[in-house]
Amino acid sequence: MEKQLYRMDFQVRSLEEVRTIVEVWKAVVESLPSPAAVKIGRTSTPLPFEVVGVNVDKKLPPGQDVFLEFVATPDMLDRFFKDLRRKGLQFTQEFDKKARFIRCRVVPPDPQT
Repeated sequence: MEKQLYRMDFQVRSLEEVRTIVEVWKAVVESLPSPAAVKIGRTSTPLPFEVVGVNVDKKLPPGQDVFLEFVATPDMLDRFFKDLRRKGLQFTQEFDKKARFIRCRVVPPDPQT
């Protein structure tokens, strides 16, 4: 069975946000029964569940956004988003279904709440 993979960028500004996102991602990955092979094109390839790329430029000034990059199936991403919301993280999502790409951005908490 061929599953589609989506690429997602998560735009964050603080180390606490990075920790929360990576912690939830690891929990989602660890809950999977076993690494499955997915048919991509004509070959079966293991899904890169363990791959969590962090794009950080050391020359960025303080306060500059960092992008966490993920690759997963839509079902995994749905669970990931639900778990993040349960942790209290608020974020926006922009979908490009044609490109199978999702861009997320953490929304700063309202200081009045």
